[in-house]
Amino acid sequence: MLYELRRYDVAAGKLPALVDRFGSFTVNKWKEYGFRLIGFWTPLMGEKSNQVTYIWGWESYEERTKKMAPWRADPTRAAKWAETEKDGPLVKRVYNQLMEPTSYSQLDRGEAYGPDASTRKPYFFELREYQAMPGKIQNITDRFGNFTCDAFKKHGFRQVGYWHNRMGGNDHVLTYLLA
Repeated sequence: MLYELRRYDVAAGKLPALVDRFGSFTVNKWKEYGFRLIGFWTPLMGEKSNQVTYIWGWESYEERTKKMAPWRADPTRAAKWAETEKDGPLVKRVYNQLMEPTSYSQLDRGEAYGPDASTRKPYFFELREYQAMPGKIQNITDRFGNFTCDAFKKHGFRQVGYWHNRMGGNDHVLTYLLA
């Protein structure tokens, strides 16, 4: 499995319009093209409060390439972009990372991180990134796999997944998501 973490720096004052476009159009079109949306978030607090973050899941890079081309060429997508950006672009910059799960990533092991969505209140999610010194990513990976995940579980942390960058970011980062 391959995961794609995408973060959009949103143009000033355009966050509601971008979120509306995702909610009323984009996410449904992605479903038509077979995109697997893992999650979609806007920050409540932190460094980038004017940002949209989402994660896609792909079986392979080839699947991503095969599905992305027709999505980008879709005339209804182009028309929606033209309509919603007639007063200027909604997005200033897109950051894109392709990531592979670690062996202990709960999402890939089929482990639920909490009750079924239909029976619970929405969670807050926290995206964390650990930047290792060059050559030390395996040490951090091992520490999380052999100790930290169990400690988090013991203390009630809901763990969603753990990933390493494969493209679009540096190769000494462990990214993980808590709920």
